[in-house]
Parts: sequence; structure tokens; C-alpha cells
Amino acid sequence: MLQRGAPLKVLISGARRSRARALRRVLTPLGAEVRIDGFRSHTMLEADVVLPFSGEETCYLNTIYPEYAGVKYLLPDLAAFALCEDKGALYARLARAGFGAHLAAPVPGQAVVRKPRIGTAGVAASVLPYETMSDSPAWVWQRRLSDAHEYAGHFLIDGAGRMVLARACRYTRHENQMRHDLRDGAGALVDIPPDHRALFAAMLAEIGLRGFCCFDYFVTPEDGVQVLEINGRVGGSMVRMPEVMGPAYCRAVAPELTAHWPEPVWPQVVRHKRGLAGRLPSLRRPRFA
Repeated sequence: MLQRGAPLKVLISGARRSRARALRRVLTPLGAEVRIDGFRSHTMLEADVVLPFSGEETCYLNTIYPEYAGVKYLLPDLAAFALCEDKGALYARLARAGFGAHLAAPVPGQAVVRKPRIGTAGVAASVLPYETMSDSPAWVWQRRLSDAHEYAGHFLIDGAGRMVLARACRYTRHENQMRHDLRDGAGALVDIPPDHRALFAAMLAEIGLRGFCCFDYFVTPEDGVQVLEINGRVGGSMVRMPEVMGPAYCRAVAPELTAHWPEPVWPQVVRHKRGLAGRLPSLRRPRFA
């Protein structure tokens, strides 16, 4: 139990040291004592808040230290995390729960887009006829959408299932491409309308997620919100906002110890690594004949 006047002890894995250091620079002025170390018995015991980054760390903590779930860390349990990783099962679960109209699933007679391989940040998606899907799982594909923007919605769900953080990063999308602004290293931070937020909250309640998660989605005039996927982990854009990520997470895990902390201030733009711009041609998926 943290004694009155003692610093909040935050444990962050050293696997991504530059990001961990960025969080330490944000949390230290707030009165936190940040330790960058491995997740081991003695470091877990001493910490008040444990902040993981990756899916690997999610699985490790849930497997080795489940007794700290909801107490020192907020993460989806293994079943919920596995559901998010299995996009086909996730689509099926949400469709059965009545969310089918908000899934960008392929529709007979409409053009489809093959989801790009990991690492392209959504760039160079091939538009093909529906019949092209015949030899591959449907979840590998999405219905071609005409909206000019793609959104990455970032959420934080506390231990009681309450949505305590919600904001979207909007990326400009060009023909046959998504997240085109990644070339320019920026995406705009925008509010999420109440009805969209309520929809996402209902989906998250169905899945049972806790902690950070990220929705990739479109909003079209014809169909409204169209979800591409849900990631049961902190999103890439959020990781690049340590001034929001660190304080918000600590407040959600230990609200009584951080009640005096100021509310995180969102930036207007989230910056990505500009070095990716020169690599995009080599990352593009070859077009099908």
C-alpha cells in the first residue's frame, strides 16, 4: 500500500527503452517514480502501476501475474486478447451480437480491398472484384469504402469497465490508399461524437476488454461507422503521445493516488516517424493482375 506522501511507483518494461524514457520524462514531474526494468516477481511486487506496451507483454502478464490484473495493470484477459487477434472470430462475434451493420465486411457484388500486410501502415491496398476472395478467408478482405478519411480510435477502459479516455486520430486517405498522411508524419486528433462513442463502448462491453485498445474504422455518409478491426492493445498513435498515455493510464489504475494530477492535455496532431516516408515504396504490396 502506498504511504501518504510517497511517490507513485510505476514499472515499465525496458524492451522499448526510448518510449519508456519518454513516459518517465512525463510522469516524473507529476511525482511518480518510474522504473524501467523487466517484469519480475520483485519488480512487480514493488510497483503500484505496471504499464505494458505490446501484445507479448499482455500475454506474459496475464499468464505469469494474473493476480495483479485490475490492481496494478489494465489489460484484456487472454480470451479477449485472442479474440481481437483472430479477426475472423471477432467479426463473427460482433455480427452475432447485432453489430453487423457496422462491420466493413465484404458484400457480394461490391468491390473489396485486400488488407495490406503488417508494416505498410495501410498504404497500397489493392481494389479487386468480390469474386477474387474465393480462395482466401473473408476477414482478410474488407468492403471498399469511399470516405476520404480513416480513423484510429483510442480508448482506455478501467477495471470497472468504464471508458475513461476516448479520442480519434484522423488520417487522410487517397484512392487505393489509407493513412496517406503517414507520409507527412502527422494525423489530426479529433473528438469522437457521442453516438459513435456509445457504439464503441457497446462493442467493448461485448468483448470484455480492459486497458488500452484501438479501433480502425471509417465513417461514411451511406453506412455510418464501419469498423475494420479492434486491437486489444495500445495503438501506435497513442504510444507517440506519452503526455496523454502515461498520466491517463496511471489515473485509471490508481485513481485514489493520482486524484491531484491534472487532466492530460491532448495535442492537436500526432507525429509519426518521418523516416518511414522513404521506405514506403519497398513496403507496398504488389498489385494483383
